[in-house]
Amino acid sequence: SGLAKIAALAQRFDDAQEQLGRAEAIIARASRLAPYYMGAYRTSRLLVDVLRMGNGRDAKRVKAARKSSTLAIATAKRIARERPESLRWSGRAMALSGKPARALEFYGRAVDEAQKLGAIPELSRACAELASVVGEGAKYRELSAAQWRARAVEGFVAIGLTREAEALGWARAAEAALLGAE
Repeated sequence: SGLAKIAALAQRFDDAQEQLGRAEAIIARASRLAPYYMGAYRTSRLLVDVLRMGNGRDAKRVKAARKSSTLAIATAKRIARERPESLRWSGRAMALSGKPARALEFYGRAVDEAQKLGAIPELSRACAELASVVGEGAKYRELSAAQWRARAVEGFVAIGLTREAEALGWARAAEAALLGAE
């Protein structure tokens, strides 16, 4: 299901579906799979369904994303590494469905779980997406959208993910100021 994630993130949904189909065939043949494997599959399924939803929000796609969200989060309760990502993609599904309050709830939980796990990349992604839902002039957990974005950039820069930081408006001059190297 890792290949399905890669294909979906590259907007190659047919390839992603093919990879998920292979995983589904294995799941159907297996009498029982460990939650670890089901967690990876369900998170991948959620990612594909949410990204497809963003390409056209018809009722069928929304329903598929909600079902995937429910299953991914249920499995993630047992597999810690899947929690932040499942919650973040569930937040995106809610945001795309026009439910910003629910989206913020999921993003907030994703931030909490990523912090507990020390998962800086996922924490930064959750902060960035949370910022887009908070909106300018509003606050969530006493932080503005700009502060959530800055928190995301700080995490990305700290671990060397400069492309992600640059996508949020970070520039090398900001890094120099942040590090006091001017």
